[in-house]
Amino acid sequence: MRGIPPKLRLLGLLLAMMAVGVSACSQNGVVTALGYTVGPRHCDGIKTVRVPIFRNRTMVRDIEFEMTQAVVQRIHQTTPWRVIQSGEADAELLGTIVMLGKRPILQNELNEVRDAELTLGVEIIFHDCRTGANLMRPGQDVLPAIPPPPDPMQPMILPHHAPLLLQRTAGFTPEIGESYATARQKVIQEMAVQIVHILEDPW
Repeated sequence: MRGIPPKLRLLGLLLAMMAVGVSACSQNGVVTALGYTVGPRHCDGIKTVRVPIFRNRTMVRDIEFEMTQAVVQRIHQTTPWRVIQSGEADAELLGTIVMLGKRPILQNELNEVRDAELTLGVEIIFHDCRTGANLMRPGQDVLPAIPPPPDPMQPMILPHHAPLLLQRTAGFTPEIGESYATARQKVIQEMAVQIVHILEDPW
């Protein structure tokens, strides 16, 4: 390198940069170069997402409102999508809370809980409202449509998608000031992050 004039070294550097630029391609804000991809992971063509209040199959009151709010906030923070709760939208996220259970991990001699964990289970379906396609697993988990009834006046049952079950667990230690309430808030926030990550980067 010592025998190469500075101008030739500069020219070689410029040629190398041009080669990288030629090998890179950009589409919809996603840049691919040398096998690496940098850019947003969200589905192309989606501008609005309908997020109805999650269904709640547990006995825990108001957990569906907290979960829905956390997901909506996360979508606003990390994606370009606009969230609506009703009306026409490009895609729809349907969520069902199926479990929120507390399990003691460690107890003292007085049977007081020293360590415990809280597990949250949520089923989600994310589909394209325009085509009905499953946006989490394209081409998969689509159950066949039931044949239309002989009476044309009866509505036809359309194909539907099997939900994806997600689980998150948060531990808490009452002796250091943690509680069921703090663990509940933590596990909801972590679940919201996981849900939106899957929406952005489908399997």
